[in-house]
Amino acid sequence: MTAPKILLMLALCTSLLAFAAGDAERAPGITTYEAEYSARYSGFPIKAEHSLRRTSGGYELRVEASNFLGKITEQEQFHLDQQGAIMPDGYRHDRSIMRNTRKESMAVDHAGMTIRSSRKGEQTEMEFEAGQLGPLSHQLELARDLQGGVEELSYSVIIRGGIRDYRYQRLGDEDMETALGTLRVVKLERVRDDSDRETILWLAPELNYQPVLLRQIEDGSSYELTLQSFRFTKENS
Repeated sequence: MTAPKILLMLALCTSLLAFAAGDAERAPGITTYEAEYSARYSGFPIKAEHSLRRTSGGYELRVEASNFLGKITEQEQFHLDQQGAIMPDGYRHDRSIMRNTRKESMAVDHAGMTIRSSRKGEQTEMEFEAGQLGPLSHQLELARDLQGGVEELSYSVIIRGGIRDYRYQRLGDEDMETALGTLRVVKLERVRDDSDRETILWLAPELNYQPVLLRQIEDGSSYELTLQSFRFTKENS
């Protein structure tokens, strides 16, 4: 397996794993958790860990995917405003594959309404607007919208030194056999314009819309990530 393909699979693991929602009875709070996933590519195992934890200033989403050749870590800090809306504070992406490293970061200045980003050694600054979300927190907002019955699943995401629109469409509900037993899941597809890449997600309402299966199809190849374990943490007690 070549380094670029390893990188693709590890990046897929981190870019898709960031879903969790606030418990309806606890809204607008956030329910913290820990989850583990597994994947295989050309016979090589990949492990992914995903967590949502409280911090002194709010919350942190963290995703880490690794195998014997490398590791990719993403983490984002955010807080909730007085109305319970998600406010991104900072984001960091660290990648190390076969001695090749890459770092990317983003910080939001809420007082000055600006975003400062660093990528490939280049620094950029742009205006921050209400409703914009980070690479991981936008998926958290998606899960909250699904819980609230929102039909239009569209988000303005701060990523790679710019702003991109992310859209999802609901494909229906079904029962799925998982490592945790049979779960009722919501099937979603990310909507892309002029792209042959297909991303499908199966989210479990019982687990606060945590994904139990993620599949991406690109260039005739299919990559899958499967939930192995999940638990709500003691921070919620």
